[in-house]
Amino acid sequence: MEIDMRPLAEVKTSTMKVKECPILTAGRIDPVVFYSWSITCRRFAKHAEKKPSEIVSFVAGAMLEPRLVAWYNSDTTCIDALTLEAYLLELSKLVLLKNWGKKIRNQILSSTQGSKSFMDWKIELENLNAILISTSPAHTVNHLSALKNHLEANMDADLKLAIEDEELLCTGSDFTVWAQEVAERDKKLRSERIHMQCLIDQAQSARSSAHRTEKRDLLSRLSDPPARPIPTATPTHHVDKPFLPKLTELDKKLLNQHEGCACCRKFYAGHRSDTCPMKKTNSWPDAASYVPLMEAMARAAVPHIIVGATQISSSFEDEDTDSD
Repeated sequence: MEIDMRPLAEVKTSTMKVKECPILTAGRIDPVVFYSWSITCRRFAKHAEKKPSEIVSFVAGAMLEPRLVAWYNSDTTCIDALTLEAYLLELSKLVLLKNWGKKIRNQILSSTQGSKSFMDWKIELENLNAILISTSPAHTVNHLSALKNHLEANMDADLKLAIEDEELLCTGSDFTVWAQEVAERDKKLRSERIHMQCLIDQAQSARSSAHRTEKRDLLSRLSDPPARPIPTATPTHHVDKPFLPKLTELDKKLLNQHEGCACCRKFYAGHRSDTCPMKKTNSWPDAASYVPLMEAMARAAVPHIIVGATQISSSFEDEDTDSD
Protein backbone atom coordinates (compact mmCIF):
# COMPACT_ATOMS: atom_id res chain seq x y z
CA MET A 1 0.00 0.00 0.00
CA GLU A 2 1.42 3.35 -1.02
CA ILE A 3 1.86 5.98 1.68
CA ASP A 4 -0.03 9.23 1.15
CA MET A 5 2.65 11.96 1.18
CA ARG A 6 0.32 14.89 0.46
CA PRO A 7 0.11 17.86 2.85
CA LEU A 8 -2.30 17.45 5.74
CA ALA A 9 -5.83 18.74 5.44
CA GLU A 10 -6.85 21.69 7.61
CA VAL A 11 -9.94 22.36 9.69
CA LYS A 12 -11.02 25.95 9.17
CA THR A 13 -13.47 27.69 11.44
CA SER A 14 -14.59 31.25 12.07
CA THR A 15 -13.05 32.69 15.21
CA MET A 16 -15.82 35.26 15.49
CA LYS A 17 -18.91 33.21 14.61
CA VAL A 18 -19.15 29.79 16.29
CA LYS A 19 -22.47 29.15 14.52
CA GLU A 20 -20.81 29.00 11.10
CA CYS A 21 -20.17 25.54 9.67
CA PRO A 22 -16.50 24.46 9.73
CA ILE A 23 -14.65 23.49 6.54
CA LEU A 24 -12.36 20.50 6.00
CA THR A 25 -9.87 21.38 3.25
CA ALA A 26 -8.46 18.92 0.73
CA GLY A 27 -5.44 16.92 1.88
CA ARG A 28 -4.30 13.94 3.88
CA ILE A 29 -6.32 13.16 7.01
CA ASP A 30 -4.39 11.61 9.89
CA PRO A 31 -5.75 10.86 13.41
CA VAL A 32 -4.87 14.36 14.63
CA VAL A 33 -6.74 16.07 11.76
CA PHE A 34 -9.69 13.69 12.20
CA TYR A 35 -9.77 14.44 15.93
CA SER A 36 -9.79 18.17 15.22
CA TRP A 37 -12.62 17.74 12.70
CA SER A 38 -14.64 15.65 15.18
CA ILE A 39 -14.31 18.26 17.96
CA THR A 40 -15.18 21.09 15.59
CA CYS A 41 -18.26 19.28 14.26
CA ARG A 42 -19.52 18.61 17.80
CA ARG A 43 -19.00 22.27 18.72
CA PHE A 44 -20.93 23.32 15.61
CA ALA A 45 -23.80 20.97 16.54
CA LYS A 46 -23.90 22.55 20.01
CA HIS A 47 -23.97 26.21 18.93
CA ALA A 48 -25.46 26.23 15.42
CA GLU A 49 -29.11 26.12 16.57
CA LYS A 50 -29.78 23.47 13.95
CA LYS A 51 -31.88 20.35 14.29
CA PRO A 52 -29.82 17.25 15.07
CA SER A 53 -31.06 15.70 11.82
CA GLU A 54 -29.63 18.63 9.83
CA ILE A 55 -26.10 18.74 11.28
CA VAL A 56 -24.59 16.00 9.09
CA SER A 57 -25.87 17.59 5.88
CA PHE A 58 -23.97 20.78 6.77
CA VAL A 59 -20.64 19.28 7.91
CA ALA A 60 -20.56 16.54 5.25
CA GLY A 61 -21.17 19.13 2.58
CA ALA A 62 -18.22 21.19 3.90
CA MET A 63 -15.63 18.49 3.09
CA LEU A 64 -13.43 19.63 0.16
CA GLU A 65 -11.33 16.49 -0.35
CA PRO A 66 -12.40 15.23 -3.82
CA ARG A 67 -12.83 11.58 -2.81
CA LEU A 68 -14.89 12.60 0.24
CA VAL A 69 -17.04 14.86 -1.92
CA ALA A 70 -17.63 11.89 -4.27
CA TRP A 71 -18.45 9.64 -1.30
CA TYR A 72 -21.00 12.11 0.06
CA ASN A 73 -22.59 12.82 -3.32
CA SER A 74 -22.87 9.10 -4.09
CA ASP A 75 -25.27 8.51 -1.18
CA THR A 76 -26.33 11.91 0.12
CA THR A 77 -29.72 10.82 1.43
CA CYS A 78 -28.38 7.96 3.55
CA ILE A 79 -25.45 9.97 4.89
CA ASP A 80 -27.66 12.96 5.81
CA ALA A 81 -29.89 10.58 7.78
CA LEU A 82 -26.99 9.52 10.01
CA THR A 83 -26.43 10.95 13.46
CA LEU A 84 -23.26 13.02 13.90
CA GLU A 85 -21.49 10.21 15.80
CA ALA A 86 -22.49 7.64 13.15
CA TYR A 87 -21.21 9.98 10.41
CA LEU A 88 -17.86 10.40 12.20
CA LEU A 89 -17.58 6.64 12.62
CA GLU A 90 -18.16 6.01 8.90
CA LEU A 91 -15.73 8.80 8.01
CA SER A 92 -13.01 7.32 10.26
CA LYS A 93 -13.35 3.97 8.48
CA LEU A 94 -12.90 5.74 5.16
CA VAL A 95 -9.94 8.04 5.89
CA LEU A 96 -7.93 6.42 8.69
CA LEU A 97 -5.52 3.52 8.28
CA LYS A 98 -6.45 0.09 9.59
CA ASN A 99 -5.65 -0.43 13.31
CA TRP A 100 -4.70 3.25 13.70
CA GLY A 101 -6.03 3.27 17.28
CA LYS A 102 -3.78 0.36 18.22
CA LYS A 103 -0.81 2.07 16.60
CA ILE A 104 -1.34 5.27 18.60
CA ARG A 105 -1.68 3.26 21.82
CA ASN A 106 1.58 1.47 21.02
CA GLN A 107 3.19 4.85 20.27
CA ILE A 108 2.16 6.04 23.75
CA LEU A 109 3.37 2.92 25.56
CA SER A 110 6.70 2.74 23.69
CA SER A 111 7.61 6.42 24.01
CA THR A 112 10.56 7.68 26.07
CA GLN A 113 11.48 11.19 27.18
CA GLY A 114 14.67 11.34 25.10
CA SER A 115 15.85 14.91 24.55
CA LYS A 116 12.41 16.48 25.13
CA SER A 117 11.57 18.32 28.32
CA PHE A 118 9.45 16.30 30.74
CA MET A 119 6.45 18.63 30.41
CA ASP A 120 6.52 18.61 26.59
CA TRP A 121 6.71 14.81 26.62
CA LYS A 122 3.82 14.50 29.11
CA ILE A 123 1.59 16.86 27.09
CA GLU A 124 2.39 14.96 23.88
CA LEU A 125 1.22 11.67 25.44
CA GLU A 126 -1.89 13.28 26.91
CA ASN A 127 -2.83 14.68 23.49
CA LEU A 128 -2.42 11.29 21.84
CA ASN A 129 -4.53 9.68 24.56
CA ALA A 130 -7.19 12.37 24.11
CA ILE A 131 -7.46 11.41 20.44
CA LEU A 132 -8.11 7.80 21.48
CA ILE A 133 -10.70 8.87 24.06
CA SER A 134 -12.75 10.72 21.43
CA THR A 135 -12.31 8.45 18.43
CA SER A 136 -11.19 4.99 19.60
CA PRO A 137 -12.09 4.48 23.29
CA ALA A 138 -11.18 0.79 23.21
CA HIS A 139 -7.49 1.66 22.87
CA THR A 140 -7.36 4.41 25.49
CA VAL A 141 -4.89 4.37 28.39
CA ASN A 142 -7.82 4.47 30.80
CA HIS A 143 -6.32 5.57 34.09
CA LEU A 144 -3.97 8.45 34.92
CA SER A 145 -2.11 6.06 37.20
CA ALA A 146 -1.18 3.98 34.14
CA LEU A 147 0.10 7.09 32.36
CA LYS A 148 2.02 8.13 35.48
CA ASN A 149 3.63 4.69 35.74
CA HIS A 150 4.71 4.94 32.11
CA LEU A 151 6.20 8.41 32.63
CA GLU A 152 8.10 7.22 35.72
CA ALA A 153 9.49 4.16 33.96
CA ASN A 154 10.60 5.94 30.78
CA MET A 155 11.77 9.37 31.93
CA ASP A 156 15.36 10.56 31.49
CA ALA A 157 17.81 8.40 33.51
CA ASP A 158 19.42 11.39 35.26
CA LEU A 159 15.99 12.80 36.15
CA LYS A 160 14.92 9.45 37.56
CA LEU A 161 18.11 9.27 39.65
CA ALA A 162 17.60 12.83 40.91
CA ILE A 163 14.07 11.96 42.06
CA GLU A 164 15.28 8.79 43.77
CA ASP A 165 18.06 10.68 45.60
CA GLU A 166 15.71 13.45 46.72
CA GLU A 167 12.10 12.35 47.07
CA LEU A 168 9.30 14.53 45.75
CA LEU A 169 7.38 16.74 48.15
CA CYS A 170 3.98 15.57 46.89
CA THR A 171 2.99 12.32 48.52
CA GLY A 172 -0.61 12.12 47.31
CA SER A 173 -2.07 10.61 44.17
CA ASP A 174 -2.72 13.93 42.36
CA PHE A 175 -1.27 13.36 38.91
CA THR A 176 -1.13 17.06 37.99
CA VAL A 177 0.77 18.09 41.14
CA TRP A 178 3.20 15.18 40.70
CA ALA A 179 3.84 16.10 37.07
CA GLN A 180 4.46 19.75 37.90
CA GLU A 181 7.04 18.89 40.56
CA VAL A 182 8.83 16.45 38.24
CA ALA A 183 8.85 19.14 35.54
CA GLU A 184 10.56 21.56 37.97
CA ARG A 185 13.25 18.97 38.76
CA ASP A 186 13.72 18.36 35.04
CA LYS A 187 14.05 22.11 34.35
CA LYS A 188 16.72 22.45 37.06
CA LEU A 189 18.62 19.43 35.76
CA ARG A 190 18.60 20.73 32.18
CA SER A 191 19.92 24.12 33.37
CA GLU A 192 22.77 22.39 35.20
CA ARG A 193 23.63 20.44 32.05
CA ILE A 194 23.76 23.62 29.97
CA HIS A 195 26.01 25.30 32.56
CA MET A 196 28.31 22.27 32.69
CA GLN A 197 28.55 22.15 28.89
CA CYS A 198 29.53 25.85 28.85
CA LEU A 199 32.34 25.15 31.33
CA ILE A 200 33.55 22.20 29.23
CA ASP A 201 33.52 24.31 26.07
CA GLN A 202 35.48 27.08 27.79
CA ALA A 203 38.09 24.60 29.08
CA GLN A 204 38.50 23.04 25.64
CA SER A 205 38.86 26.48 24.07
CA ALA A 206 41.53 27.44 26.63
CA ARG A 207 43.47 24.20 26.00
CA SER A 208 43.32 24.73 22.24
CA SER A 209 44.59 28.30 22.60
CA ALA A 210 47.45 27.19 24.87
CA HIS A 211 48.39 24.43 22.41
CA ARG A 212 48.51 26.91 19.51
CA THR A 213 50.72 29.28 21.57
CA GLU A 214 53.07 26.45 22.53
CA LYS A 215 53.28 25.34 18.90
CA ARG A 216 54.20 28.87 17.75
CA ASP A 217 56.90 29.10 20.45
CA LEU A 218 58.36 25.77 19.36
CA LEU A 219 58.44 26.82 15.71
CA SER A 220 60.17 30.08 16.59
CA ARG A 221 62.83 28.21 18.58
CA LEU A 222 63.43 25.82 15.71
CA SER A 223 63.70 28.60 13.12
CA ASP A 224 66.18 30.76 15.07
CA PRO A 225 69.90 29.72 15.06
CA PRO A 226 71.00 28.24 18.39
CA ALA A 227 72.83 30.74 20.56
CA ARG A 228 76.34 29.84 21.68
CA PRO A 229 76.56 29.35 25.42
CA ILE A 230 77.92 32.38 27.28
CA PRO A 231 80.75 31.47 29.68
CA THR A 232 80.14 32.06 33.35
CA ALA A 233 82.00 35.04 34.77
CA THR A 234 84.89 34.22 37.08
CA PRO A 235 85.38 35.99 40.39
CA THR A 236 88.79 37.39 39.35
CA HIS A 237 87.92 39.00 36.01
CA HIS A 238 84.99 39.31 33.58
CA VAL A 239 85.38 38.95 29.83
CA ASP A 240 82.46 39.68 27.45
CA LYS A 241 82.59 37.27 24.54
CA PRO A 242 81.49 38.81 21.23
CA PHE A 243 78.10 37.66 19.93
CA LEU A 244 77.60 36.77 16.27
CA PRO A 245 75.12 39.27 14.82
CA LYS A 246 72.06 38.02 12.94
CA LEU A 247 71.94 38.38 9.18
CA THR A 248 70.17 41.49 7.95
CA GLU A 249 67.91 41.48 4.92
CA LEU A 250 70.75 43.18 2.99
CA ASP A 251 73.18 40.44 4.09
CA LYS A 252 70.77 37.72 2.95
CA LYS A 253 70.27 39.44 -0.42
CA LEU A 254 74.04 39.77 -0.89
CA LEU A 255 74.61 36.08 -0.09
CA ASN A 256 71.88 35.03 -2.51
CA GLN A 257 73.33 37.16 -5.31
CA HIS A 258 76.83 35.73 -4.84
CA GLU A 259 76.01 32.06 -4.20
CA GLY A 260 76.82 32.39 -0.53
CA CYS A 261 75.98 30.29 2.52
CA ALA A 262 73.90 31.78 5.34
CA CYS A 263 75.48 29.37 7.83
CA CYS A 264 79.24 29.92 7.36
CA ARG A 265 78.57 33.34 5.75
CA LYS A 266 81.00 32.87 2.88
CA PHE A 267 80.49 34.05 -0.69
CA TYR A 268 80.78 31.45 -3.49
CA ALA A 269 81.12 28.79 -0.80
CA GLY A 270 80.18 25.96 -3.17
CA HIS A 271 77.27 24.87 -0.96
CA ARG A 272 74.13 26.21 0.67
CA SER A 273 73.16 26.45 4.33
CA ASP A 274 71.36 23.08 4.31
CA THR A 275 74.61 21.27 3.31
CA CYS A 276 77.08 23.51 5.15
CA PRO A 277 79.82 21.62 7.04
CA MET A 278 79.42 23.99 9.98
CA LYS A 279 75.77 22.99 10.29
CA LYS A 280 76.76 19.34 10.51
CA THR A 281 79.18 20.13 13.36
CA ASN A 282 76.81 22.64 14.95
CA SER A 283 79.47 25.38 14.76
CA TRP A 284 79.34 29.01 13.67
CA PRO A 285 81.80 31.67 12.39
CA ASP A 286 84.06 33.17 15.03
CA ALA A 287 82.29 36.23 16.37
CA ALA A 288 85.57 37.84 17.50
CA SER A 289 86.99 37.97 13.95
CA TYR A 290 83.68 38.37 12.14
CA VAL A 291 83.49 41.24 9.65
CA PRO A 292 80.12 42.51 8.38
CA LEU A 293 79.36 41.41 4.85
CA MET A 294 80.03 43.95 2.07
CA GLU A 295 79.79 44.08 -1.73
CA ALA A 296 83.58 44.41 -2.01
CA MET A 297 84.03 41.16 -0.10
CA ALA A 298 81.68 39.44 -2.53
CA ARG A 299 83.59 40.69 -5.55
CA ALA A 300 86.87 39.58 -4.03
CA ALA A 301 85.47 36.12 -3.47
CA VAL A 302 84.65 35.54 -7.16
CA PRO A 303 86.22 32.18 -8.16
CA HIS A 304 89.71 32.52 -9.81
CA ILE A 305 88.64 30.64 -12.91
CA ILE A 306 86.29 33.48 -13.75
CA VAL A 307 89.05 36.00 -13.14
CA GLY A 308 91.47 33.92 -15.25
CA ALA A 309 89.03 33.80 -18.09
CA THR A 310 88.77 37.53 -17.91
CA GLN A 311 92.57 37.85 -17.92
CA ILE A 312 92.92 35.49 -20.90
CA SER A 313 90.28 37.45 -22.74
CA SER A 314 92.15 40.63 -21.96
CA SER A 315 95.45 39.17 -23.18
CA PHE A 316 93.84 38.15 -26.46
CA GLU A 317 92.58 41.65 -26.88
CA ASP A 318 96.12 43.01 -26.20
CA GLU A 319 97.62 40.68 -28.83
CA ASP A 320 95.05 41.77 -31.38
CA THR A 321 95.88 45.36 -30.61
CA ASP A 322 99.62 44.74 -31.01
CA SER A 323 99.11 42.95 -34.31
CA ASP A 324 97.22 45.94 -35.64
